[in-house]
Amino acid sequence: MGNLTNKLNKAFAREVKQTMKAESRSAKLASLTLQLEETKKDAVQKFTESEEFNHELVECFNNGFEMFRDYASNRSMVMTRGISMEIWDMY
Repeated sequence: MGNLTNKLNKAFAREVKQTMKAESRSAKLASLTLQLEETKKDAVQKFTESEEFNHELVECFNNGFEMFRDYASNRSMVMTRGISMEIWDMY
């Protein structure tokens, strides 16, 4: 009878141990799933921020280019007027 009791206790202990391992794995899996979700959120947020930054950078560049083009256009008109006035004064 004692031998049978030992076998039952060992079998029960194995079952308890396997159940605890399964619960531990389940908790670990839940933790990893949560960590993956956080990583996805961070990646999407960083991508969105970088796209917004790129958009702002392009907009800033375009504004600067427009300002330069306006400046160059006005400068060439002034230079053209100045040259024509100098030529006119020579005659």
